[in-house]
Amino acid sequence: MDLKDLLRYKAVLLYLLFGGLTTIINLLVYIASRKFGHLSYEISTTIAWFLSVLFAYLTNKYYVFEAGGTKGVRLSREILAFFVYRVASLVMELMILFILFSWLQLPEFAVKLFAQFVVIVANYLASKYLIFTERNV
Repeated sequence: MDLKDLLRYKAVLLYLLFGGLTTIINLLVYIASRKFGHLSYEISTTIAWFLSVLFAYLTNKYYVFEAGGTKGVRLSREILAFFVYRVASLVMELMILFILFSWLQLPEFAVKLFAQFVVIVANYLASKYLIFTERNV
């Protein structure tokens, strides 16, 4: 793979990098909330989600999709769309945790990692095709 190939996949590579960092933030906050805060998995997931979504919005907007410079109504729509799709992915993650962890009693951390993978793919597709598009910027 040469430089031309890397540049062609720049957005995907940056998304993977920042998605990985977002996942690390999500997992660390989740673990800390569970272990030190003694919070339920639902509350821990929600706190971790909120903090990681803030990080993801900023990195996706300015580095991955380079959609900076939006003002006013367009910026409001972009932020709203980003958070709406992230709420949908939070619901998806909570459903995965409920079914696989609570209901089927699979190992919690393995289920959390699986849920993160599903969420990363869904969030990339939403960001690329529905949020940070030319029609929204």
